[in-house]
Amino acid sequence: LALEGAERFPSRPAVTAVPTPSATTSGTARAVPRPSTPQGPAINPEIVQDLREIMGAEFSSLVNVFLEDAPRSLARLAASAATSDIDALVAPAHSLKSTSANLGAMELSAMAKHIEHSARQHNLPDAVQRVTELANEFKRAESALRAMVG
Repeated sequence: LALEGAERFPSRPAVTAVPTPSATTSGTARAVPRPSTPQGPAINPEIVQDLREIMGAEFSSLVNVFLEDAPRSLARLAASAATSDIDALVAPAHSLKSTSANLGAMELSAMAKHIEHSARQHNLPDAVQRVTELANEFKRAESALRAMVG
């Protein structure tokens, strides 16, 4: 099924509609892809540069608030994982996903997103391990951010 107007853009390939499976196609929740081991920088320098240009001196304050708040979210995640309270993982993972992405900690954000989405689907049998990996990635991001605002 080619999209209307594709002929106006001959250099672009035709786009076809592909059905996407629902989360419960077979009656069970589909697996949420797990992010791979962090390979990139702890902090995306382009995002930081944009933030510094927009925020100026307030950038340091934003980083400091994140560095104060994130450990609280991590503690809530650890406590919830330890007691297998999967529902309680959603909110702190969501918060950490968003705030870390805003500061360019994209690996941290991806890991928090995995926990959030898996917890929403009640499909996180290795919650303690995932939260431990998240905490380790936070340490990596924290170090890089402290060096930037040092």
